[in-house]
Amino acid sequence: MSGPVITACAAALSAAMLTAGPAVPASSEFPSEDPMNLLVTKSGTRLRSDGRLFALYAAFNALGYDEAPVTGVKPFARRIFPAVRQEVRRRVHLSPETSAAWEQLLSDAPLDASFYEACALSPAPGGNACTGALTRLPRMLRDVWREGNLAGLYPAAALDARQRLRTMLPGIDGAEEALRRRLRPVTRPDGAPARQITVILNVLSARPASEISSAENARTVSVGDAGAAQEAFLFGVTRRLASALAADACPPGPDGSAFVLDDALASALAADALGMDASTLPRVEEGASNEALSTADGRTEILRLMQSELTPERICGQTTTGKKTTPKKSTR
Repeated sequence: MSGPVITACAAALSAAMLTAGPAVPASSEFPSEDPMNLLVTKSGTRLRSDGRLFALYAAFNALGYDEAPVTGVKPFARRIFPAVRQEVRRRVHLSPETSAAWEQLLSDAPLDASFYEACALSPAPGGNACTGALTRLPRMLRDVWREGNLAGLYPAAALDARQRLRTMLPGIDGAEEALRRRLRPVTRPDGAPARQITVILNVLSARPASEISSAENARTVSVGDAGAAQEAFLFGVTRRLASALAADACPPGPDGSAFVLDDALASALAADALGMDASTLPRVEEGASNEALSTADGRTEILRLMQSELTPERICGQTTTGKKTTPKKSTR
């Protein structure tokens, strides 16, 4: 199987947000899920952006979050920020009082960013995710939306995200079909139906794909963009789809815990679905934010798995608990 070739320049697509018309009318109202920004794959997976995550990461960026692909390390790490993220950093400045409130929240809720994402999108499938100190987050996001004038920035960024996803839709369709074909023979003993999968493109983040929520009938994940090359970003989306589809196809653990796909195996499945080989994996690594690709041993393991027989039994027989990351603070 030959993988799709996507050659459009990510920087050019991100730059379009500075000149393109809005995807939705600009509004001072805090956003909710907007069907105008929704795309759907042939298999029914939903792809979209979300203004609430835009507000969350606008605040993170204003506080010093600087995770991004690195283009050089000497004399210091130089990071690649796409046009939309540069524009948000240039125009969004929080007041000392708002910044202090956010710093206090980060201290009171030292959690993985996926918890913040789940709360930002609450009520999400499975119930309200804002607990403890995070109960303050919805109000604080509205303050950031108003104070940062995000109503003047997000519509164009949402249009850019939609264009980016639409460009990749044929590749996502092909990869998802290949993944579903590979996992189709698996039958869960509990007969649980497949969940509705929603993938949210987060244009202000370079975090690896993270699961926001998982309920009986729905699974929501976010994927950081950060201007990664199209091929690298497509790999990241496919890798997240592999994990989500395997979680539905494979039976839970003996203790009833949800199935978690091994990091290297998810990468091998994604690479296989996209028709990649040893020569293309290093190019993907440059912008993929993938722990399994970050070391020589990790790449060797992925290649070994790709050369093995990736049967459903083998896929469902390998589980691990993935590591999580938190927003990084800049030292600059």
